[in-house]
Amino acid sequence: MSNETDTPKSRIERNIAIGKDLISLLRDSSLFGLALLLLFFPKTLNTVLTSAGFDEGSIVGFKWKARLVETDDALKSAKTTIETLQAQLIQANDALANVAAAVPSGDLKQKTQLVEKAGRNVLAAAEGATDAARSTIAANANLVERAQMTIPSPGGWAVIFGSDKSRQAAQDEIARAAKIGIRDARIYLRNGYFASIAVVPTREEAAEYLLIAKTFRSDAYTTRFTTWCISPTQRDGYIECAPTK
Repeated sequence: MSNETDTPKSRIERNIAIGKDLISLLRDSSLFGLALLLLFFPKTLNTVLTSAGFDEGSIVGFKWKARLVETDDALKSAKTTIETLQAQLIQANDALANVAAAVPSGDLKQKTQLVEKAGRNVLAAAEGATDAARSTIAANANLVERAQMTIPSPGGWAVIFGSDKSRQAAQDEIARAAKIGIRDARIYLRNGYFASIAVVPTREEAAEYLLIAKTFRSDAYTTRFTTWCISPTQRDGYIECAPTK
């Protein structure tokens, strides 16, 4: 069997094949490197990429900005939920303290005091979690702001200025907001809480509403509506969103 002649054409084809393999290797190495940076140094990488002017999806397929915004939304929602639960726990603890003061000495009094102490410990842990979330949100605020400006939001922007266990409490928030200029707000039910939300078409309008909302709710925030409320369904007096994990 004769050996294939090593012609100039075959050498060129072989070099092209080697070049393609090298490019693939460099691409895969870059993806792996970015994955490591996103995993271990997400804040630093986001800062560098934002400063360099990169947009979502422009870096070898990594949609890092969208993920940053979605994570920030989830953190803000969790913070609001924790604060609502804190308020309820404080009320329960106060009631327990009153019971403990009224109960005569004995086994029941000791058990009541133990439950009250456990409640205080939970409150302290919840306060620590809230402080950590607040610190992270503040640290990422400028980065998230710049990221959101480049992400399209066809469903509009939601200004969330209330999260309550009852529809009536949410309605009270909307009535208060309407008096100072937040129009057409509605109630949305998600994960067991009734949120007071105004949905506007542009981020600029959302920023204006947010300034108003913060005058009476310091924890008010904005987010993309379609991300926050998945599969909205009209109910009697409110809109129900699919639960989130």
